[in-house]
Amino acid sequence: MVDKNYVIITGHARYSALVQLGFEEVPVEISTLNEQHTKEYRILDNKISEKTDWVTEELMMEIREIGNIEHMQKFFNVDLGSWLDVSVGITAEDVTEKDVNKVKENLDNAFKGKVEETLNNMIEITCPHCLETIEVTQKQLEDKLK
Repeated sequence: MVDKNYVIITGHARYSALVQLGFEEVPVEISTLNEQHTKEYRILDNKISEKTDWVTEELMMEIREIGNIEHMQKFFNVDLGSWLDVSVGITAEDVTEKDVNKVKENLDNAFKGKVEETLNNMIEITCPHCLETIEVTQKQLEDKLK
């Protein structure tokens, strides 16, 4: 699920897996949630699975951007206000547009080159008729299938 600007709301792991498989386009659902609900939904979707490993810096930024820490507090077993202040030594009011732009830039760069790298990785293919196994790159396979 993505927002109206095509920013991923849920499905980051699926997206990463598809990029590793060489996909350049995937079908998505475009959310009609407002910005506040989108941020809450993103966090709560990840919270559902207790096996989730948080990217703490990004989680803190999302919570800071929501601004209503009291509302989000009911979903956590730690004092979010104290946790946010202690974790980086700043309060929500200290976050600047420059900080937000830096995170956006880091996210934009996170997947650069991944498609090309994946396309050059070797994969094994087994013929369903003779059971012979051959190795090809993802790119070679895509070229043959075109």
